[in-house]
Amino acid sequence: GPLYSSIRFTAFIVLTLVLHRKGRFEPSYFGPLVVESMIYAAIASVLVYFALKGLHLKPAFAPPKPGLAPVVSALGEAVNEETLFRWILLEVLFLFAHRVGTLRPLVARSLAVLVGAACFAAVGTFLAPLASNDMVGVAGRLFTLGVAGVFFGVLYFLRGYPACAYTHVFYATFWG
Repeated sequence: GPLYSSIRFTAFIVLTLVLHRKGRFEPSYFGPLVVESMIYAAIASVLVYFALKGLHLKPAFAPPKPGLAPVVSALGEAVNEETLFRWILLEVLFLFAHRVGTLRPLVARSLAVLVGAACFAAVGTFLAPLASNDMVGVAGRLFTLGVAGVFFGVLYFLRGYPACAYTHVFYATFWG
């Protein structure tokens, strides 16, 4: 709801201020990061759209409410999901596969991305409101979030958390 979106937005602002205070937030990096992330978000949106269209699936997302709420929600969603699913889960999966499983780094990262995407898709499908509960809609949502999870996982390992989080903000805004 709006209260939860406000809390997530406030958490984002607080995180930005903490990073700035610690000297880890570089304002001159912000502009290019936004442009780069918008390009990635457009690529992800097109990728998901054509993949769904090719498989004749429709995502079963609840329709967004008009106004500023979807943008604020996308901002909080990006911070929450990228922190949990990429920054924490992917790193844990990678370390487990690489150190405990003794897999090579590329194989461990690939496995982490696939398992992380599956977790992201499952949580996003079954813990969020669905527009409909028909199997085609659920399959569409699972597929959409799975593709997005793979995309964000690869982006996380290639470009890092900031690019991944900002891309998620723009992706959720464009797609939502």
